[in-house]
Amino acid sequence: MKMSELQILSDDMTDKCVELSVLSDRVKKFVSEIDNYFCKQFLKKNTETVLSESVTETNNLLQTLSAQADVPVPLLSEEEFCSEKVDNE
Repeated sequence: MKMSELQILSDDMTDKCVELSVLSDRVKKFVSEIDNYFCKQFLKKNTETVLSESVTETNNLLQTLSAQADVPVPLLSEEEFCSEKVDNE
């Protein structure tokens, strides 16, 4: 799932061509894919920076989609974002 596909769905939902539930399902899938990708990157690099940047990027994306869909989305914390423990030691 690409950001451009979500943008098209969001536009279609605004035009009443797509149900909100369809957009919501696709956004959840997209966020899950991002979460998995960044968790893998975090485990490879084992740095707190990757996780922190990932949370910021994902929150920005969620807020953009949330505003377009007119549906509030709570921000993710670093603890919620990746189930792996953050340990810099």
